[in-house]
Amino acid sequence: MTTYPLGLPDELLEAVKRTAKETGLSQADAMRQALKFGLPQVRERLEAEREPLKLVNKGGFLMLEGDLPREEILEAIRADRQGK
Repeated sequence: MTTYPLGLPDELLEAVKRTAKETGLSQADAMRQALKFGLPQVRERLEAEREPLKLVNKGGFLMLEGDLPREEILEAIRADRQGK
């Protein structure tokens, strides 16, 4: 395993800490899982011939926004919480 230093905005670090606490994961594992589940979607979206993704500020968090249906995103998050 390779260690990679990563600077995080305070708000994002707090979200990582909350996620780790609520799931029983370490902070590092919470970040690994976020990357594991999120990177394939980011790659797919960047390779697809769709409206380009854009970064938007939502409640202090930078998020990707595009034409991926909101409900599809929420379903993926719910499934991940349930370990599916």
